[in-house]
Formats: sequence, structure tokens, C-alpha cells
Amino acid sequence: ALPISPVSKVRASDEEWEKVVSAAYARGLMAPVAPSEVFVDAKGSPVLNGAGSVQKIKKVDGRAKKVQRFISNLVPSNAFQKRLDGDDILLPYLGQITLLEQGEDEVWALDSEDFTSCFNLFKLPPVWRRYMAFGKLVSAKAFNGPADEMVYPSMCVLPMGWISSVAVVQSVVRTLVFKEAEIPVESEVAKTREIPDTGDLTVIYLDSYD
Repeated sequence: ALPISPVSKVRASDEEWEKVVSAAYARGLMAPVAPSEVFVDAKGSPVLNGAGSVQKIKKVDGRAKKVQRFISNLVPSNAFQKRLDGDDILLPYLGQITLLEQGEDEVWALDSEDFTSCFNLFKLPPVWRRYMAFGKLVSAKAFNGPADEMVYPSMCVLPMGWISSVAVVQSVVRTLVFKEAEIPVESEVAKTREIPDTGDLTVIYLDSYD
């Protein structure tokens, strides 16, 4: 017998889901996928993903505000994929930094850059959308399409729940730092090598560059 594909639910009402999808589309985070284009398993059943949210306290204009953080559950789609080989093997082991010795007359200067919501900044090629579809249909009007057409919303950026998101984001940020910004790659602190013997050290951890 063929194995049963994993199932995950979209935990939102129809009304809530349409609001979420419309807002995501306006921000370039989601795109529509026709039911006929969704990836299917060996039985021909569509492999659809789940979604939910968790509460988060965020400062807006200096005041604490309760917001909902969108969570993608890509367990169904991940079950049919192998993790892409990327630069996640070069993620730093921050414990290495404790091995640095500072002289009495030395001062460490730290300069940091941080990407806000880095997984939402970079888009995947459209071919990936059939694997990132959520299992709750919505009217295409959420995507400025015809109201009588039903489509599956799909993430077109990097879902945090995707098996290869970390590998891809680390690769993208390392490219921006070492290729585009021309920071010497020899300065990188990574868990695969000894601490560089240079005056400057570079630490890249997904959404941050120090």
C-alpha cells in the first residue's frame, strides 16, 4: 500500500484566511496557485501545507503592541524533499568567540547589521510555488483576480518552516556580504574552521552580520 502523506491544517476561518492572504499578497509574500498546479503524491492527492499563528509583543512607535506572527507548517511538503546543500554548514559556533583573548590595552569595536524579517525579503523562483501551497482555498479576488475563481495561496518567499530555508538564507546573506559588499571571506568565523588570524572578524548568522 502507498504511504499516507502528512496532513497539516490551516487554522483560520474563511474570513480570517482571506484577510491574511490579501495582506500577504499586498506585501509580496504570497501568490495564487491553481488547484491543477499543486504538487501531488503517488496517489494523486494534493500535498498541501498548514498555517497558524503565535502571539508576539512588538514595539510600535515606542509602545508595546500585541500582534500575531504567521507560522507556515510545511511538514507535508518537506516529507517529499531533500534538504538543499547550502551554506548552513558555515553557520558560526558562537562559543568560539569566548576563545578570543583581549589585551589590557585593546578595545573591541563591534559593527552590526540586521535584516528585519529576513525570510520574507527573498523570493524563490515561481516553480517552487506548487510545493508551498496552503490547504485552504480562497477566492482569487484576494489576488486581484476574478471573485468566482478559487485558488490555493502559496508562499513565494522563504517559509521559515521549509526544510531548506536556513541553507538558502545563509547562502544569500554570505553572498551579499562577501561578494557584493566585498568583505574579505578570510575574516569569517565559522564552525568548520579555526578562528581567522586577522585583525577583523566577520560573523554571519542568517539575518545578521557582525
